[in-house]
Amino acid sequence: MTTKILLGVFGFIPAFDQYFCKTFNEIFKNKCGFTVVNNNSLNCLKEFYDNNQMTIDKLANETFTTDFLTGEKTNITYPKAKIIDMFGFTNGLN
Repeated sequence: MTTKILLGVFGFIPAFDQYFCKTFNEIFKNKCGFTVVNNNSLNCLKEFYDNNQMTIDKLANETFTTDFLTGEKTNITYPKAKIIDMFGFTNGLN
């Protein structure tokens, strides 16, 4: 729950929910665990980002938030951690 709050409020870490953890445990062959935020899990996230930086940066720069009052897109882009979170969640869900 803590990482969900940190993602929603500050946007600097993916939410370590069951789907995200499933995806990243498969990617890293249970090397990182992703049950708690620690140096090991953060280093794995950095490695994932480094290996996919161009794609993540491109998606982050192209994905804009929506204004709930108007339904229009804003000029605020998604944080990179949210892009990584969406990848992990969607992959783990399937």
